[in-house]
Amino acid sequence: MTSDAEDRPLFDDAHTKTSSPVGTMPQLRRYWRIPAWLAIGAVVGFAVSYLFGVAYEANTQVLNRVNNTTFLGSNGATVTQQGTAIEQVGLAANVAQTESAMLDNREVAVAIVRKLQLDKREDDGGVIQTVKNGFATVVKAAYSFVVKGTYVQLNDFDQAVEDTQKGLSAKQVGTSYVIEVSGRWKTPEQAEAITNEAADLLVARGEDQFLGDTQANLDNLSAQLAQAGEQQQRAAGDLANFAQDNGIPTANVGATLTPDLALKLSPAQQSTYRQLLQTYNTSVAAYTQLQGQYQQTQVNAGARPVQLSRLDRAVPGVYPVAPKRWLYMAIGAVIGALIGLALTARAFWSEGETLFPRDDQPGAS
Repeated sequence: MTSDAEDRPLFDDAHTKTSSPVGTMPQLRRYWRIPAWLAIGAVVGFAVSYLFGVAYEANTQVLNRVNNTTFLGSNGATVTQQGTAIEQVGLAANVAQTESAMLDNREVAVAIVRKLQLDKREDDGGVIQTVKNGFATVVKAAYSFVVKGTYVQLNDFDQAVEDTQKGLSAKQVGTSYVIEVSGRWKTPEQAEAITNEAADLLVARGEDQFLGDTQANLDNLSAQLAQAGEQQQRAAGDLANFAQDNGIPTANVGATLTPDLALKLSPAQQSTYRQLLQTYNTSVAAYTQLQGQYQQTQVNAGARPVQLSRLDRAVPGVYPVAPKRWLYMAIGAVIGALIGLALTARAFWSEGETLFPRDDQPGAS
């Protein structure tokens, strides 16, 4: 290699000789390394994809019944009874996000792993499976070191919980009240079982949440009702004591002042009586209102509606959703093309030529 060849730029403008252009067949044959390595890289990328475990996905749909007594106001009213202040589509989206967050909960994954016994290792004793497991461990360790700065080897149970949690998801279908639940695992049958179990847990937890919220609402209203009853009794007692002390007949207690009754009381006594009467009437109204809310909540709770209900059952997936082998092929092809480009450039420069001359150079044809 000469010194001039080392200093020559990638695109050489110094040569002005006219000869066969770079696009002719003899010239193109000198770039054979690029397509060759591109093909090699694609094949290698495709082969590498088999080192990663496959994953199958199953899907099922759950109906979210927003317009029911699951969503109670402070007075025990349903969404319909609360009027147009609640925007139904927005509420459905919020509930779908809530259900998705519930599936991301570790407790859900733990329950699924324990019921389906997903932590039991399936060892076929094959060399290929051993290589796959080792490669997967290396990839996880490298990723963990790069992202988290350390790597911890999980036991079979915790690893199954982590994989289950990562594979579960729930999303709203368009702007509808339908939630699509998805689950992934290594086999189609297990993915189906995980998805169905996750959907069942979602429905069951929705029911449990409804019952818990309803009981909490009833307990709160019961406490308020007891307090209102005490206030009513206290107001009635104060009014009765005042009437007894001032000679007001028992039959007139709680009634407005009549002209005859007003003549028996001084202006100060009349004012006190009106205040005590107003307090008593207010306590009676408050007690009556709370009693109505409590009874309405009991009626709503007695219906025992289900917030979520299954629309279908998941079925095993036919084709794996991971790894995406075309993506590995594309990455391998790009890397191979770059290697071929580098080797081609080296070959050209070793002969004292530029890789992509704008004008033909000596010896290029």
